[in-house]
Amino acid sequence: RTPSWRMTVSHSVTITSTGRALPSRLIDAEAVRRMVPAALPLGPDAGDTAWSRYWCAAHESTVDLAEEAALQALERAGLTATDIDLLVVATDTPEYILPATAAVLQERLEMRAVPAFDLTASGDGFLPALEVVRGYLAGASAPQRALLVGACTLSKYLDGHDHRTVPYIGDGAGALLLEVGQRDNDGDGHRTSAGAPVGVLGSDVRTSARDVHTFGIFAGGSRTPVTHAVIDAGIQNRLRWTGPMPPPLPVEACADQLRALLARFGLEPAMVQHWLWAQIGDGAVAAIMEALGEEMARVHSTRSALGFTGSACTPLTLDDAVTRGLLATGDVVVLAGAGAGRDLCATVVRWG
Repeated sequence: RTPSWRMTVSHSVTITSTGRALPSRLIDAEAVRRMVPAALPLGPDAGDTAWSRYWCAAHESTVDLAEEAALQALERAGLTATDIDLLVVATDTPEYILPATAAVLQERLEMRAVPAFDLTASGDGFLPALEVVRGYLAGASAPQRALLVGACTLSKYLDGHDHRTVPYIGDGAGALLLEVGQRDNDGDGHRTSAGAPVGVLGSDVRTSARDVHTFGIFAGGSRTPVTHAVIDAGIQNRLRWTGPMPPPLPVEACADQLRALLARFGLEPAMVQHWLWAQIGDGAVAAIMEALGEEMARVHSTRSALGFTGSACTPLTLDDAVTRGLLATGDVVVLAGAGAGRDLCATVVRWG
């Protein structure tokens, strides 16, 4: 039969380089353990033995990390900021309430006048942003390049007394350079030797707002501006759980979602070489992979080493896989994650 990707992909949007940045401050494993009382031992989702965490020093901010990651991605591609046609920043910790973090980064990079905006989707907000950028480039009338940066500095909002968050949170930034592939005679862009398109194929992004009132930073917006009373109380201006932990992700529903996403491009789970998971605990990942009939050996994650790094988690994990030489041309890669207020989000990439 005709593979479904021939009907769903018209303009190839490829990832041409990656970059990353971590803060200068490293909290070692023993220091992290001391933050948790003996009565509340670190659970299995805190990682195995790599419990060190990168947290921003006082002088470091979201744009500092975003700039470093962006410059690395540009350098690896042999480009400068003036070659970029679109700048998007995915972050759950913006530099300011306004102006947009992307505008601040645009000024730092000395970019020309191009579209630049933030996408705030909390948790692993990078995947919704990636789908927005893919759609923008795929619809472009001429070859264009986009710089997509995911950055997180949640350590600045931690409450040392909230032991359900402190050991798990890390800071960082990751960047992807994406561009529309050169069209071939059929107008379909780059392909593998077998004829399959190379690039970001598509995503399934879902939101159910299932824990929207129980986890977050609830001061600083229009509902609760920062006041002396808010700061003195030290609750709403800090990252914390305000209620019970949300129910676990529904394993079978997540497995069905991933199968359906892959099927859109004529793929099956067994055809995926690499599963890059972000912002989801090891137990949940293992259960979903088992439901898919896939081995954990195909899973790559940086969460145990870097912690939950919010909007930076996916690009950090992808950059780690790239720099380790794990990805080969033609490999099918699934990027998957979740975040506060959202269910599973996933993107399919054929590496090239």
